[in-house]
Amino acid sequence: MKVLEVDTFRLETTGGRRLPAGPHAFTLIELLVVTLLMGIVITAIGACLGAGLRVWDAAQHFGTAESDGLVAMDVVCRELRNTVAMQKNPFLGEEAQVTMAGLVKEQETGRSGLGTIRYSLDSSRRVLVRESWFYQDEDERVRRESLAANVVDLRFLYHMPVEPGHGGVTNGIPTRVDITLAMQESGDAPVVELTRSVEIAAGVQP
Repeated sequence: MKVLEVDTFRLETTGGRRLPAGPHAFTLIELLVVTLLMGIVITAIGACLGAGLRVWDAAQHFGTAESDGLVAMDVVCRELRNTVAMQKNPFLGEEAQVTMAGLVKEQETGRSGLGTIRYSLDSSRRVLVRESWFYQDEDERVRRESLAANVVDLRFLYHMPVEPGHGGVTNGIPTRVDITLAMQESGDAPVVELTRSVEIAAGVQP
């Protein structure tokens, strides 16, 4: 008589179910779930990388435009700070343009002297322009140079002094000028807006 040996521990741990003889294989549903999860992970990684590249590109554009604008602003502020009062060469301040007396130098000949300096925006070329010419120059040779490119806006705000007891402007030169320079390297790049405030000693009367 043959006696059958039954592994009672194996039956209890498996709930009485018979285990397959070979290793457990993946079902079609499990494979689909894994594939879906991998697709989600890859899509998320790609989106993060794309966003990172866009931020990096924007930061590069921002840095280039900002550095060019800061150099141009330094030049404008320095010449505003050093302007002088001249009756026949008055200070003319407009919203997007400023004309003032200052030191003019001709690079070709080395000639220097008092003259007129004008800053304005060439909106068609998107360029901050500096023009200069000597005071009472018979030839009226105007030297024109570009200080910064990709300029989309230029604004000046003037704070005029008032003579105590008279209520009038002293000499037409402001005591302070606030400058706003907006730059954009391309159509989809962020707009970089720089602001400066410069004190003008010539506008302060003793």
